[in-house]
Amino acid sequence: MSSVSTMEFYRSLCLGLGLEPKYKKIDMFHDIQQRIAALHKEKRTTPVLILDEAQYLRPDTLNDLKLILNFDMDSKAYAILILLGLPVLGAVLSRKHHEALAQRIVMNYSFQGLARSEAEPYLVSRLKAAGVHEPVFESGAVEAIFAASNGSVRHLNALASKALLLAAQKQTRRISSDLILAVRDDMALA
Repeated sequence: MSSVSTMEFYRSLCLGLGLEPKYKKIDMFHDIQQRIAALHKEKRTTPVLILDEAQYLRPDTLNDLKLILNFDMDSKAYAILILLGLPVLGAVLSRKHHEALAQRIVMNYSFQGLARSEAEPYLVSRLKAAGVHEPVFESGAVEAIFAASNGSVRHLNALASKALLLAAQKQTRRISSDLILAVRDDMALA
């Protein structure tokens, strides 16, 4: 949970690393660093810390992350930190007081959504994963889904799922653009 206090973050990180959380933050800090170093040196394991919705992390938590992952004057990478978040995360990390953390970012990826040419293959792949091998969406329906979702995979999935439910209720085997527009309008009202 990215909106927790720094102490709660430390406790959660301790538990994730199989450590007993301590009462003081400094004790947890040392335990976490020692565990990460021991995993790397003794077990040849690189822990991967994945923080979703990182745009909500408190500034003091982001600052402590930089400190926790600071080993041997940054000459060693004992752990991998993956920060996932909305585009505003980039703005958060570009603030002056997060400069040291931002400098440690080795790779930055920003997902822009699906291109129009990817929408139909994506829908077909999702249907195949569900065991459907026949065409379900008419080409106009794919256009309507893409236009309504603006390439957002989350919105595209929501529109497609609701369209499939509505088609099942109407006992229709093919989804038209009219059905997609009805779903889009219904979702806009909710």
